[in-house]
Amino acid sequence: MRVPRTTAAVAPSIQPDALLVERIAALADKAALAELDARHGMTLYAIAYSLLFDPGAADAAVAAAFREVWRWAASFSAHKGTVRQWLGDLTRRAAACAAADPGSYRPSGNSNRDLSTSRLAAVVVPTPTPMLHSKSSPSFRSKLG
Repeated sequence: MRVPRTTAAVAPSIQPDALLVERIAALADKAALAELDARHGMTLYAIAYSLLFDPGAADAAVAAAFREVWRWAASFSAHKGTVRQWLGDLTRRAAACAAADPGSYRPSGNSNRDLSTSRLAAVVVPTPTPMLHSKSSPSFRSKLG
């Protein structure tokens, strides 16, 4: 008797999105957040861009959505919808906030970074706002002479 071979043992296991959200909620798992970004980041960016028509603001809206995922992963309920729908809703809300307050977007000044990397950096390690009027600012010191 011949037993058919399956590829399930050979192929890497792909975790469902809901399990990734559970890992974020329970373990604060950055790798799970990065996986969600890899799976859905471009779609979310397309949603945000279609609402804002500004690449920087769209990226900032997606970063804001992923910050909300990081903060509120425990509140996700698979009974209310899929992770994809939840991410889309978070992105639409962030884009609406960005459209209502266009001055809220602050570019990082480093256009050579990969967008997904910069999004996750904004989620896990918020970038400090430059202190333009501080005494330690080079432009302020140069004016002092």
